[in-house]
Amino acid sequence: MTSLTVSASAPARLPRDELLRGSASLQHTAARLQDAQRSAHAAECAGADILAALAAQRAQLVRTQNTVAEAHAEVQQSSTILNRMGRWYNRALGL
Repeated sequence: MTSLTVSASAPARLPRDELLRGSASLQHTAARLQDAQRSAHAAECAGADILAALAAQRAQLVRTQNTVAEAHAEVQQSSTILNRMGRWYNRALGL
């Protein structure tokens, strides 16, 4: 009769033990998911910061490119003026 009582109580413990293991596994999985979400958020923030820095650098490069283009145009204009002055001077001297 004792063996019946033990066998009757053993199945009652198994579902409880399984529930406890399942609950612990669920808590562990939830903690890992939260860690993953924190990591994803940190990566997203870092990515946003990088994109903002790249946008600022691009704007600076565009401004620099415009400045170089303006300087190039002014150098060409100066070169044209100097060539004209040289031709005028050579004509004035009769060369």
